[in-house]
Amino acid sequence: KKENFMTGISQGKIKVGVSLKACPFFIFILTIFYTQSYSQQWEFDDQSKFLYHEILSLKKVDFELNLEEPVPSYSQYYIASLKETLELLISEDEAKLDNYDDAVDSRFYAIEVADTDSPYQGFYLAEMRIQSAFIQIKFGDNLSAIWNIRQAYKIISRNSEKYPEFLPNYKSLGLLHIIIGSVPDKYSWILTLLGLDGSIEEGIAELQILSSSESQFTYEADLLLALVNTYVQQDFENPISKLEIWSLKRKDDLLLKYILSSIYMKAARSEDALQLLISYNQDISTHIEFHFLNYLMGEIYLQKGHYEAAGISYSSFIDNYQGVNYLKDAHYKMSLRYWLDGNSEQAMNYSRLAKIVGRTVLGADKHATIQLVKSEMPNKEIMKIRLATDGGYFPLAATIIASISSDSFEYEKDKIEFIYRKARLFHKIGELEAAIELYLKTITDIGSEPWYFAPNSALQLGYIYRELNKTDLAFMYFEKALSYRNHEYKSSIDNLAKSGIASLEEKE
Repeated sequence: KKENFMTGISQGKIKVGVSLKACPFFIFILTIFYTQSYSQQWEFDDQSKFLYHEILSLKKVDFELNLEEPVPSYSQYYIASLKETLELLISEDEAKLDNYDDAVDSRFYAIEVADTDSPYQGFYLAEMRIQSAFIQIKFGDNLSAIWNIRQAYKIISRNSEKYPEFLPNYKSLGLLHIIIGSVPDKYSWILTLLGLDGSIEEGIAELQILSSSESQFTYEADLLLALVNTYVQQDFENPISKLEIWSLKRKDDLLLKYILSSIYMKAARSEDALQLLISYNQDISTHIEFHFLNYLMGEIYLQKGHYEAAGISYSSFIDNYQGVNYLKDAHYKMSLRYWLDGNSEQAMNYSRLAKIVGRTVLGADKHATIQLVKSEMPNKEIMKIRLATDGGYFPLAATIIASISSDSFEYEKDKIEFIYRKARLFHKIGELEAAIELYLKTITDIGSEPWYFAPNSALQLGYIYRELNKTDLAFMYFEKALSYRNHEYKSSIDNLAKSGIASLEEKE
């Protein structure tokens, strides 16, 4: 009754008479009564648990905090920050950026000044700094992002020392160590200067501790591990198995659909991804708009050779997306869509547009920029092979390969890429002996040319020999991949090769 009474007063549903308000003694008693009723706790209360689930599922949630009003749990500050971070990462609506920064700073301060011995205080503070860093990276403010990562690192390190048994620490620590461990060697001096230390392997181990627990954050740990194992370790099957289990429990989770479909695509299972993405149309009324999913559908239709459907999906993304990332690549892919479909005029139109839209920060847009400065469009048959192989449409790729020979290509680069594309197809369908032969031929034929086919062939040979338990050869080819200089995918291939070496060293 006390709580209902005070809630009614705070919401204006119960009015207090003027004579009572004027009584100092009543005000004194009311203040004590009110403070006790709204004594804030640090753990997730029932409302926070519900909101956390809904927000992570990317559902439309009518939840905003007024910092001038008390809340039952400090976790709701964290929940509000998570909600706005996810929405801004997805929409990239720059008009909301200033309000986001102000709100995060206010919530951070509200938690920072609280007098408590709760381990949640440091955890929430570190998480808010990490969330801010992600937003700043997304909008190109890398210096501010580095500062926030450093602040988060300091906060969670202290929290871990003070509360070593507090499991949520491993979420922040694991993510930060993976971020720090992913920094290219040429920037390692910055990490030393900032006092940041950690490795990808260390971060994975910390997330695994949380993943195997019964923590509130176990699901998030599994999502992060799935992404790291996929994009860093090149391990697809374990993440897919884990997330497919989660999908049985979280059928209405749009974030899970997005991550699982992305991993399906990375694993050359684009048709599985497409079925997940098509189901998004059933969720529009209940979930926040996620226009990037149309971009992914465009990618898949392009892989399948369904060019009209690809154009519809890319156009939907371009017309509705409020951000600037992926716009350059989406326009370049529209150019490809028309080029591969035999419409050279429209291909050139979109190629010209691609040069002037968006920004060049993310890998996809950087790759598009490199392609756009070339004087000629790519060879149609090789591009079709590449797209079909990447998507797991292996019969289509094999049919195209069977219809042409390397002698039919005018340029030496196209001849070598054709060999490389055959190697990639054989590798993905498990014909390892043929793949090894073709990867080696690619490396030999390229010689000193700066084409990425050679370093990636070396990387793939490392993976094959690791799978075959031929550790010495795996080491040799991972090191060879690192030895190449000044190629298009230097940073990403180097990170994958270093991760491959680390995985071998763990086994020894």
